[in-house]
Amino acid sequence: MTSLVKLLALSAVFSFQLFAQPIYLGGSYQFTMCFVDSGGHPFLGTIQFAAVAQAMSGYHAHSDGSRPNGTLEYQTVNTFANGCATNSFYATDIAGTHQLIGYPQPYGTPATIYVNVEYSGLVEIPATSPNYQRVGAQPEHPNGFWATQNAVTQIQVIAQQFRMQSGMVMGINDASLQWGGRFDLGPRYGSAFWGPAHSEHEVGLNVDCPFQYLDPYRTTFKTIATANGGNSGQGIFVEGNHYHLRFAY
Repeated sequence: MTSLVKLLALSAVFSFQLFAQPIYLGGSYQFTMCFVDSGGHPFLGTIQFAAVAQAMSGYHAHSDGSRPNGTLEYQTVNTFANGCATNSFYATDIAGTHQLIGYPQPYGTPATIYVNVEYSGLVEIPATSPNYQRVGAQPEHPNGFWATQNAVTQIQVIAQQFRMQSGMVMGINDASLQWGGRFDLGPRYGSAFWGPAHSEHEVGLNVDCPFQYLDPYRTTFKTIATANGGNSGQGIFVEGNHYHLRFAY
């Protein structure tokens, strides 16, 4: 993916900001920025680049200085005769909005491109249902209840059948964040923000179902979930105090 930015870079008359199309988690984005001097001539010189992840973006309601920014292929690039410089941005698996900034050296107005890193197309598991309840949300990730359409449909079927057979309202804990990506656990769970992720949960295929909302019908639930695609051919994983369901795309 390539983007072109033109701006009056050295006269400090204005800066230019562009929103690019989203890129996939862990993907790359090639971009070109073009600069002219105050006389309208192509700027011949060095551009210093920076990539900065915006705080609180990507549906992470927490931030600190250790958030990964992604990487750039080059830190500095000399412009071509037309005043343009090309670089590439490499995203991490953390969803969010990133600023790609080009600074003419030794001074001048920078150019900025905003790039959203995300897994597109996830839908929200409805907040209310007679058959399940959403549980376990934490302030740092207040809405981790997003999944693929198939997973949402199947978890609703599982919940309905489980209530019919057990009379219980099951609980749904973490699925994925709205833009997907790394679902970090943070200090609440003995980790660090942006550190080891919640197992899977990146692309809307996983849903956690706590045992406390299933007992004493845990075996019944597992049978229903398996029959409705919750094992994705791999078996249902027991993870601590809950079942970890895996759905197909």
